[in-house]
Amino acid sequence: MSIIQLAKQSVIYGFGHIISRLITFLLLPILTVSLTTNEFGIISKFYAFSSFAMAFYRYGMDTALMKFYIQKKNSKLYFSSILILQILSSLIFSILILIFSEYLSVLVFGVYNFKYVLFMIIIIFSDIIWNLNTITLRAEKKPFPFIVLNLTNVISILILTIHFVNNNSMGIEGVLYANVLGSLLTLGLSLVLLVKRFSFNAIDLSIVSPILKFGIPFLPAAIFAMIIESSDRFILAYLMNDHYVGIYSATYKLGVFGLLLVMAFNMGWTPFFLQHGKEKNAHKDFATIQTFFLGIMGFLGILLTIVIPQIIHWDFMGYRLIGVSFVDGLFILPIILMSYYFFGLYVLLLPKIYILEKTYIIPIVRGIGALSNILLNFTLIPIWGILGAALASLGAYILMFISMFWITNKLQPTTYNTWGWFFPIFMWLIVIFVQNNILFISVLTIYPIVWYTLVLNTFEKEKIKEFFV
Repeated sequence: MSIIQLAKQSVIYGFGHIISRLITFLLLPILTVSLTTNEFGIISKFYAFSSFAMAFYRYGMDTALMKFYIQKKNSKLYFSSILILQILSSLIFSILILIFSEYLSVLVFGVYNFKYVLFMIIIIFSDIIWNLNTITLRAEKKPFPFIVLNLTNVISILILTIHFVNNNSMGIEGVLYANVLGSLLTLGLSLVLLVKRFSFNAIDLSIVSPILKFGIPFLPAAIFAMIIESSDRFILAYLMNDHYVGIYSATYKLGVFGLLLVMAFNMGWTPFFLQHGKEKNAHKDFATIQTFFLGIMGFLGILLTIVIPQIIHWDFMGYRLIGVSFVDGLFILPIILMSYYFFGLYVLLLPKIYILEKTYIIPIVRGIGALSNILLNFTLIPIWGILGAALASLGAYILMFISMFWITNKLQPTTYNTWGWFFPIFMWLIVIFVQNNILFISVLTIYPIVWYTLVLNTFEKEKIKEFFV
């Protein structure tokens, strides 16, 4: 088993994923300058609802495709069958959205606008289909077309947003136009790959049952994940208003780097542990990977906690990182970043669930996170406003991690370098609570030294040396 191989896969495919998700960050200077806090709050709810809806549209078929495409010989058979399933089910879900269009439009946009709902359907449907290609490209280890697809989506949406929102002052409608055209353009580009992998002759109804049996249990987990990630916007809007949703969401987007790092790592992590999970001493290598990843993530989280507040007011060609009207929410950034650290801990514990074939545990743990997130939001937002929403996210991810750790340790006790888990948090809390530039420099300097000399065990130090040999 090669940890270096995992690092390479995470960097290559993680870069493509980061590029696709980075659109929300790159749009920050554009949208927070051109839109009011209310309008940005509405757009944030649009993105949140779209992500939530996509969990239903996918119903675990993305995970099923990854598994069967990697582990089965007749990959075209599984791709063709899953593509047909996704097209048919997406049409059904789209019709349901149209039926409830009036209610959903008011929920997301605050007014009834059928055109807005139609735009949402086109965006979701297109993204669901073209993203199937990114899964197969990861499985086939073809990074170049993978990155091209993601870059096409990001660059097209970015350019079109500047055109419609900044140049033509089209506001919310301009954002939707940009996303519709960007998604359709990416879908059009990906049709070549879809046709190459698809064959009507390869469709086999007999494999539909095992595909659904494997994939559908991931639907509740995906729904719960979206609740944790998105419900705070709607609860904030309900308990307060879209103005606070806008301020909260702008800072939340700045914290997206934490999520991107976890998801980039997971792009290599999932196929890696699926391939090597049953090898001898795999658990030892997995524990080492955990220590390495958390050490890096903790350092980058501390760096972002220090740097972003310093550069937030820099002016570049008339643009700032976020508009002046949105900077009041910056104090929640460290909480958002640390939330994703605990999400990373949860992701790192997943291999045992797959190896022991106990995947039913995943929706249970995510359900705990989702329920706690909703309860904490309703409890803390009336007291602390957007700080309460941020703390609700942190609390939900901490509970997910604790639950997953307790369950997996009951299933199969494993030795971890737990000091490697909590050393980054300890250093991070010092930075958060002691605001001093000299301290900041000191922490960034001593962190890697202490981490290597005191946190890593002998085996982990040997693995570090492999990177430089």
